[in-house]
Amino acid sequence: MLNFKPINIESDDIIIHPLRTIDMLRIGSIENDIFEILSNDENIEFIPRRRIKDLEDASNKVFGIILGYQKNLSYTHFITNKITNKVIGIIDIISPDYAKKMYSLNKYDWIIEYVLHKDYWGQGIMTGIIAAICQRLRDQGINTIAAVCDKNNISSIRLLEKIGFQKMKPFDINQDYYELKLN
Repeated sequence: MLNFKPINIESDDIIIHPLRTIDMLRIGSIENDIFEILSNDENIEFIPRRRIKDLEDASNKVFGIILGYQKNLSYTHFITNKITNKVIGIIDIISPDYAKKMYSLNKYDWIIEYVLHKDYWGQGIMTGIIAAICQRLRDQGINTIAAVCDKNNISSIRLLEKIGFQKMKPFDINQDYYELKLN
């Protein structure tokens, strides 16, 4: 199994980072930000399984993030606005072993999932972030990254296609399976 290295990217106004030691000092704020993102109907319209209903769910999500890293299952990264120090998005990079179980896949691909707070939609933020993360994954020796996308999520489909993902096949009745060859 690949020894995954957490990704850290910084621009003038955004930081992409895993849960850091320094974040433990503001864990309540991070849980509130996660709750704001994952409880909002617009943010999760196409990913309803990620819905959380209260702050306890947000706290459990943070616990799951820590556990995911410890067990090499998934690697959650936050998109943090540097000016407000607020988490505005979440990116999950799911290991092939966990993706196979979680998605019942017959092949071993890394899977990327993402959500961005609706206040930041339409600014090209996520396209740049996902492209940069894919480059970092390539640098780590990952050859293929995949995404499962709702067929009605036109913005996400455009994002994936702009970066170079190709629709491979239907995943289920509502979603398609996309792949990006990184080598």
